[in-house]
Amino acid sequence: MVLHIQGNSLIRGPQDVLDAITVLLGGDTYDCAEAHTLAFQIGGSLYPVDSRDFGSQKYEDTTSQCTPNLAPTDPPSSGFLYSWSIGDPFLKS
Repeated sequence: MVLHIQGNSLIRGPQDVLDAITVLLGGDTYDCAEAHTLAFQIGGSLYPVDSRDFGSQKYEDTTSQCTPNLAPTDPPSSGFLYSWSIGDPFLKS
């Protein structure tokens, strides 16, 4: 797996993994006040991403509902693995 860290406001990764994360969050929208843990394992160490960094306010008129800042990467070309782009949410944490 190739890991890219760049200036990006989204966490981009394989669709099936992002779908699993969304299920664990309880869906596309979740309670902002509810603490969630997301961590990436790199070189045997876990690096947590603060839930305030991987989610954003879902609706303009309320701060109670959040949506994860997740987006799928494009399917790989033949012979390549999916890559991640964890960008700003990861770097802030």
